[in-house]
Amino acid sequence: MNRDYHLSFCKVCTNRKRNLESGIICSLTNKIADFEDNCPSYDFDTLEFQNYKKRFQNEISDKYTTKDIEKLIGVTSFEKPEFSRFSKYNSIEKTQNLVFKYNGFYGTIGIITISLIIVGLILTSNNDVFNLTVKNIILLCFMLVLLSICVLKLVEFSSKKKLKITINPNGIEYQNNNLSWNSIFDFGILQINNDNTDASIILIGTITKGNVKIELTDFNINSEDFYNIIELNTKNVLQHRV
Repeated sequence: MNRDYHLSFCKVCTNRKRNLESGIICSLTNKIADFEDNCPSYDFDTLEFQNYKKRFQNEISDKYTTKDIEKLIGVTSFEKPEFSRFSKYNSIEKTQNLVFKYNGFYGTIGIITISLIIVGLILTSNNDVFNLTVKNIILLCFMLVLLSICVLKLVEFSSKKKLKITINPNGIEYQNNNLSWNSIFDFGILQINNDNTDASIILIGTITKGNVKIELTDFNINSEDFYNIIELNTKNVLQHRV
């Protein structure tokens, strides 16, 4: 197992101690952890674990809302939906070795729409768009702005189309982050509620990486199903840490 997995134990173990060279080490061996699946000397530090949970809850309280009336006016809300047995991901077996990819549907639609607007403007200008009248200069500037937006959208799409989220027996892989199931202690959905945006972000509290956001907008999975996947894979770990 890797260092991140080991630290998901060590950071909430009463036998931990800090070392200037190695970071957190075991006070029993004076070495960094080297176990495989479970540490035989692991002694769960309930107080330290509760400190992690408290910091996570404080961030939720400070930055997001759980009140229905604030959700209506567009405040980003933090939600923990009920587990859905009707989801296609309703057992651990069905959540293993999954890969979710960025599909860029809305970005593609945006590029096509802007391109059609530019073509339409050129066609309706009676081929006189390049005569430097005041009207045509304004039209050219407008088309250049649209073209710039189109190029930016293309660059954004090109950079994001390689993004993927992988679910495996050990945890979640996302943008070079490996989140061990053992490290996750709380999670929920950040729902941005306003007329212009329909974005869903999974906020995950972890022992080793801090609070991690996974944006699911334009991925081929919805936030409720992703929530189900995390809940299934962390259930046993969290039950032992209550």
